[in-house]
Amino acid sequence: MQTSAKPEVLLIGAGAVGSYFAGRCAAANRIDLTAVFRHDTEAVRRDGIRVESIAGDFAVHPRIVAASPEYGKEPDWIILATKVLPETDPVALLKGAVGPKTGIMLIQNGLNIEEPIARAFPGHPLLSAVAYIGAARTNIPGAIRHIGGGRLKLGDYPAGSAPEALKLWTEIFTAAGVPVTPEADIVRARWFKLLWNIPYNGISVVGGKIGTRRMVNDPELAELAERLMKEIQAVAASDGRVLTDSEIQANIDYTRNFPDYKTSMLLDFEAHRPLECQAIVGNALAIARKNGVPAPTLQALFALLGSCDRENRS
Repeated sequence: MQTSAKPEVLLIGAGAVGSYFAGRCAAANRIDLTAVFRHDTEAVRRDGIRVESIAGDFAVHPRIVAASPEYGKEPDWIILATKVLPETDPVALLKGAVGPKTGIMLIQNGLNIEEPIARAFPGHPLLSAVAYIGAARTNIPGAIRHIGGGRLKLGDYPAGSAPEALKLWTEIFTAAGVPVTPEADIVRARWFKLLWNIPYNGISVVGGKIGTRRMVNDPELAELAERLMKEIQAVAASDGRVLTDSEIQANIDYTRNFPDYKTSMLLDFEAHRPLECQAIVGNALAIARKNGVPAPTLQALFALLGSCDRENRS
């Protein structure tokens, strides 16, 4: 694992979220960045990654490759920021690029995403990040608009396994102007994020392609979102993670005060891209079923989202 002030980083998943956080670090000269772009490769190689941001605009010109094997050397770190989809094998994405000392960071949604990586790459530092950000790609290659949030919760997996790596990246993100909170239990942090991700991502699609403002201002939709949060709270408790009523209210207040925003799942739906139904909703529902926790609203949302996803893909 690289412990110097400027590790060499390979970004796999250069969408809005991955490009924003890795790009901030590169713009601050804290990392040497190479990014995998499968589309618009030449345009991004020429013009770089450009971010219009509420935290200050920036642009970076990382080395661009069309696939990770083109990297050609051992990176100090790989940041995996792809969508978590059943048809995408994260181990296969990493395998061609992980060297003997490469650390791995996941900036992704959902539950139970770390374990396959930990099994496939034992002995490698593994960090897991939960992102709070409103950002989306524009129709210009390499251009991103950041309208809200922009912080991370970051922990090692399993807990306590890579304290030096956690300290290193906390320092890198902080120096780059990214607010970061080190987490002793990143799995609990993922459950906490689901208090937002499940209701607002899900309702944004099945509620008729709506933004966050409509969801918090419509009494029926606001009640539905809170009901989903209560079910997530109960399922998390059965998994050994306590989420408080005040944390539920904090998510509601956060969304009420956030700029009107199309969720990432809605943007994917509108672009006819696959939805992260399983990672965000299905994995939580599977734990509810395994532990015998009633979750009828969660089950209904998963069924509706799955139907939307299948229709959208066709």
